[in-house]
Amino acid sequence: MELQTKSGDVEMKIAKLVGIMFLVVIAIAIVRADDAELNYIRGTVFMPDGTTPAPGGTIITVRITSGVNNDYGYTFYVDDDGVPPPLYGRGFYNSKDNINFDTNATFVLTATTSLLSASKSGNFVMGGNGAWNSDEINLVLQPTMLSWVLVAILISVIIIIVIYKKVRKRGR
Repeated sequence: MELQTKSGDVEMKIAKLVGIMFLVVIAIAIVRADDAELNYIRGTVFMPDGTTPAPGGTIITVRITSGVNNDYGYTFYVDDDGVPPPLYGRGFYNSKDNINFDTNATFVLTATTSLLSASKSGNFVMGGNGAWNSDEINLVLQPTMLSWVLVAILISVIIIIVIYKKVRKRGR
């Protein structure tokens, strides 16, 4: 008889645990809504010349700017697992379908390296945005303010070295 009570206690604890897990799943679904439609962003990132593909590992970030999932951010990379291996080395990126991407919501897509960046705004369309070898969602990286500051510092250092050498040469 005592064994049945312990068994009943275990069953009750399992039932409570299942109920709590169910509530957690419902809460997560409420926080992030999925419109159950295919939504992705796919395209190419190019270096500043507009023809050379960006290297694998270039960071891509999508920030949703309107809709139910406003301010959601997602980061992925050029040549990551969303890109078929035969297409590696061509600057391709693919966010894959994401539960937080909803048709008609707006987004800002940004590609960055340490000294280059590019961004583009758009709306999610049912069935996905972009395709391999299309111009729809391509990004061309441009120098950032930091890169211009570094160039200015480098030029200043070169000028100082040249002046120093001329002054030192006159002093002899």
